[in-house]
Amino acid sequence: MRIYKYNFILLIIVVLISTITYSQHYFIKKVKLNPKKEIQNIFGPSLHNGNLYYCSDKKVNTVNSFENEDGRRYSDIYRVSINKNKLNSESERLDTLVNSKLNEASIEFYNNGNKMCLSRNIEKYNKDTTISNKIGIVFFSIKNDSMIFEKYFRYNSQEYNIAHPTISDNDSILIFTSDMPGNYGSSDLYQSKYINGEWAEPINLGETINTKDKETFPFLYKNELYFTSEREDGIGGLDIYKSILEDSVWSKPELLPFPINSVNDDFSVYILHGNKEGYITSNRKWSKQRLSNVIETKDNIFYFKMNLPVPSEYFEVNPDFCFKISDEEYDNQENIELIWDLGDGNIKKGNNITHCYSNIGNYIIKLSIKDDNIDTIVSNIDQYNINVSTNNLPFIETKIINDNMLIFANFEGTNIEYNEFYWKIDDQIYYDKWVILSTDVKDINYITWNNQFLKTLIGIKKQNIK
Repeated sequence: MRIYKYNFILLIIVVLISTITYSQHYFIKKVKLNPKKEIQNIFGPSLHNGNLYYCSDKKVNTVNSFENEDGRRYSDIYRVSINKNKLNSESERLDTLVNSKLNEASIEFYNNGNKMCLSRNIEKYNKDTTISNKIGIVFFSIKNDSMIFEKYFRYNSQEYNIAHPTISDNDSILIFTSDMPGNYGSSDLYQSKYINGEWAEPINLGETINTKDKETFPFLYKNELYFTSEREDGIGGLDIYKSILEDSVWSKPELLPFPINSVNDDFSVYILHGNKEGYITSNRKWSKQRLSNVIETKDNIFYFKMNLPVPSEYFEVNPDFCFKISDEEYDNQENIELIWDLGDGNIKKGNNITHCYSNIGNYIIKLSIKDDNIDTIVSNIDQYNINVSTNNLPFIETKIINDNMLIFANFEGTNIEYNEFYWKIDDQIYYDKWVILSTDVKDINYITWNNQFLKTLIGIKKQNIK
């Protein structure tokens, strides 16, 4: 039997992975939101229309500035024009339509920027005249840059807190934190779906996400959920974790690496491009402020961006897994028909056949013959093994859909667990798993690695794009 690889190109630039040198680290810098070095906590970043919205408990000269029963000031929401970590204006406090005399925090924009919601203490006087002011979610509409009260979240309660809302890109899912009865820990994350114009009854996200400790400050980025937890496997007190939604199931949370997390408290993340760029809140050492003779650690907002690793060489993997198959013993025999079971569910008859496998894998080809002279089929007279592989490398695939090109990476041929990546396509950087561009793309490069094993960094390129 003869098996020839047909139109199969696998060009590999030989390079020792161990010689690839790069530094996987982050640029991280405190955003200078406190130029006068006032004593205040700054937290809860949210980006909208080039403005950074954030919370601060600094003292303000207004009748709506109060202290709570333990002497801490209530927080208000501010905004400032920003580009990455560079401020383009002075901060301004939002007006009293948004800021009340109690706490406001965790502002979230949705519905293409036409709506927003936030956390707020909701005052209610009980029959005995005592004040109940548990935290709840409040919804606003936005018109001409004015934020107009719309309604309260229907599941707010005077028995427990509901706070820190985040809403999915398609406006269909709301996730928040609550200390309502039935929790796994001191506070859990809950989900509410938007159905027929209303938010449905909240459902606990379950023990994959929630623990016996505190889970709080959720943030949705595409199909990724970032949140804060004080669980035991963290680096510091509060740490930031990521879970991915796949087939309606949240994955086991992954602790984000240093320096996004530190030995201090790190929480309330706002993501721009996965864990490669965004804002976090932290009370790490850069946040120390002096009050009299006491150094007090305060919360501040930090901008972070990963310095993307660059491989020293790129592999070109252009698989076309087609084979020409024949058996020379039966080349010239009459009344003999060859029947090939090709191991992937396909059956072909004849000699000198060509077959293309659609997936990487190991295939067993079984040969049977039909002898017309005696009208008999002899099954499995021989079998052969074909290994369709890319030498343990991922490869780039493209498909044309509605005059656009869908670009994605195929990992079927590798047993290495890659969990970080980015695309460099015609000198532009992309962070999406699937990239859709016009069909005039010329240069596709895919860089991927495992953040626990830095030597796994590899670059794949694709040429002769069709």
